[in-house]
Amino acid sequence: MGQFIEATHHGSVVYEPDIKLGDDCISRDQFSQARDWFSHATQLQPDSILAHQSLAFSLAFLHEYRPALAEYELAYRLHLEKTGITGDAAASAFAAFAPDLATAQDDAARADQYATGGNIPEAQEYDLKALAMDSSYTPAQQQLEKFMRITLFGPQSSVETSGE
Repeated sequence: MGQFIEATHHGSVVYEPDIKLGDDCISRDQFSQARDWFSHATQLQPDSILAHQSLAFSLAFLHEYRPALAEYELAYRLHLEKTGITGDAAASAFAAFAPDLATAQDDAARADQYATGGNIPEAQEYDLKALAMDSSYTPAQQQLEKFMRITLFGPQSSVETSGE
């Protein structure tokens, strides 16, 4: 294993061993360690699409959605640069994938379902995902603020402030 890790510092493609080690960590549900390996890979090869995608994947597993989104966006931009897609073609390329992507509204609706079922931690996760996609999405902000009031002041606070 020492030779494999040492290879991260030599050769023309220095990031591959870090990707492999990160993938191994993912397979063992060791997401923090995977994030560290993938982060190292992005430092060694800042223009590696695979390194940024892998880092985004590990960050999402750690519920670090905003940094994950930033890494996914960076990987996407790198892909467009490497393939020479620019301008309207870049927007069209993204639109081709957009129907499969969840929206802030989708995640907020899922948060509402969890909240209705009494699963507040999951509701908060989905509201945070919604805000990671659209930081100004008011329904998710309002629901998170409501959860915060309940956490700080108890269930009575949501009844007293529900008319806001």
